[in-house]
Amino acid sequence: MPSPKPYIGARSLTTLNYQPRLLAYINGHYIPATSIDCDLSAYGTADAYTVKAYFHGLYTELGNVSILRESQIAAGNNKPLEMIIYAQVGDSSTTRSPLAFGYLDKISVDTENDEVVFHGRGLTSLLLDPKITASIKNGTSVEAAIRDICKRYNLNVVITATSGLSVGKVMKDDFVTNARNLSAFAFVQTLCNAVGWDIRARGATLVVGPPPNPNTVLSLSKEWGASTGGIKLAFEHDAFHSHNVKVRIISYHQGTKKMVVGKGSAQGPYAAALGMAQPAAGTAKPTSQQGPYAAGLGMATPLATGGTKKGRGTRGGRVSGYSGTDPRPSAREEIYVMHIHGLDQHTADVKAKQMADAIARREFRATLEWAPDADELIKLAGAGCEFSIRLSGVDDPVLNNAYFPQEMKYAWSVHEGLLATAHLLNHPTPQDEQGVA
Repeated sequence: MPSPKPYIGARSLTTLNYQPRLLAYINGHYIPATSIDCDLSAYGTADAYTVKAYFHGLYTELGNVSILRESQIAAGNNKPLEMIIYAQVGDSSTTRSPLAFGYLDKISVDTENDEVVFHGRGLTSLLLDPKITASIKNGTSVEAAIRDICKRYNLNVVITATSGLSVGKVMKDDFVTNARNLSAFAFVQTLCNAVGWDIRARGATLVVGPPPNPNTVLSLSKEWGASTGGIKLAFEHDAFHSHNVKVRIISYHQGTKKMVVGKGSAQGPYAAALGMAQPAAGTAKPTSQQGPYAAGLGMATPLATGGTKKGRGTRGGRVSGYSGTDPRPSAREEIYVMHIHGLDQHTADVKAKQMADAIARREFRATLEWAPDADELIKLAGAGCEFSIRLSGVDDPVLNNAYFPQEMKYAWSVHEGLLATAHLLNHPTPQDEQGVA
């Protein structure tokens, strides 16, 4: 039997750590971690956390409390253990700020290497795993249906807007029944996609509503080459705009009383070589804006006139999805949901194709790694992935621009300190899409 490695107690770990740092609590118990990784994903997908600690002596360190035993009891009660990651910039509890809130998902114990690893997942994981059959009357509002689903899984939810649409209008049916192989999260996001809403977590509360205004969120400036500008910086761009970008336009057509879904994807310049005809320009005049990034992406902003007086408009330009099996952010399919009401099916399809081409042509992907200082870390902890970074100092001025995070990763260890890594796009970041509409 191998002898356990020397155990370093919580007080020693505190004196060894670099400031600022991350702290982990499971079910209210402080975990004397040797390293903490926290991966925050923009909006809909579940965040992920990994907390490593010495296994030998942990039981004594926690005052004879067994997290393994508490996990068994919690599983029996069908209530997972809460897991909170804090960002701390000083030595007292008043200098910390919640970075992530979730639930303990798995525990790995390696006695030979004297290590226990706690794996956690974010709040939305409670909706991602269960499969449901949802039967909801046609007249039920979108927001009432979302509240009902969240209530089933004991999730606190705040809905920040009123949709004005019923579930039957969204699903195009008098009585909605979704298959049992549909996750609760997919059902909620289907409803959100129809009205231009996002799903995101704030602490122990799920927030559903219009996306945050990018002009009012936290903005950081990073000058490459300066002492605080970053440690690593890399860019990617598809020269033939062959990146897998798709646009979905949702439009309520007042004349036909129907909801239209237009779909388009970026063909790139290879389309002509393959003999593919480019779509003709649309002629209809939609009744809502695309959002503040339309001009930056070279999209023609729709006119505010020409629709019926009763035509509803939602904040357009909402980015709704990336998916795929390749874990690299650059490899993911991006699905953008725009809300431009007053279009017929043909015009919606044409405009969706044009938008997909515009996004793919102008997209840059960046990865920035840096060591945040105390002031910066507290600001970031409160922002999640709802912030922007304005990069400057790069030799090619085309790359000096505002970028938005797809993913935000924090890695802290007792011997190496804290590093932050942001995976960025030069336009609003996609939300993972699992909906069916």
